[in-house]
Amino acid sequence: MRLLIYLSHSVSESQRSQIFKSNFGEEGFDVIDFNLKDPERDSAEIYYTYSARSNDVYKFYGDDLLIKILPFQVVRFEDPGKRRLPVQIDYPIFKIDSLEYEIPAGYSLNGDLINKEIRSIYGIYKVEAAEHNRIVKIVKSFILFPGNYDLEKYKGLYQFTSSVIEIERNNKIVATRKKL
Repeated sequence: MRLLIYLSHSVSESQRSQIFKSNFGEEGFDVIDFNLKDPERDSAEIYYTYSARSNDVYKFYGDDLLIKILPFQVVRFEDPGKRRLPVQIDYPIFKIDSLEYEIPAGYSLNGDLINKEIRSIYGIYKVEAAEHNRIVKIVKSFILFPGNYDLEKYKGLYQFTSSVIEIERNNKIVATRKKL
């Protein structure tokens, strides 16, 4: 959070762009544009949006097309067996992504799009996907609630984030070339 405040007030536009791209862009994507909204005084919230592109999204395998969905970079916690101290999360962590992927002409979806929701005392994760006119739109949201988690509750926190990471890792769209 401090880095975002620093970015919004203390560096030039070119420095701001470089720092944002290296710290907030998702792995494998090039940040094209970003917008950092100035936080209100004494606010614990900071909002930013960005657009990105990648040449590594569409993979062709014979007649099939695999589209890799941009994953959330979710907080990774250490294995509960190795954890010795409780965890304190002072502020909620909230992310939302709206993604659109075009299914190329001559291809059709092969299989169902993922629509999933996980709710727990630790947070909420939701992914919804729909296809219209060869455009697949995916909206994902993730919130990790603030709290103090002793070692017993930490196991549930770890399971919650691990479940989200697993869904994100395996979220793909498969399209197949239409047979004439």
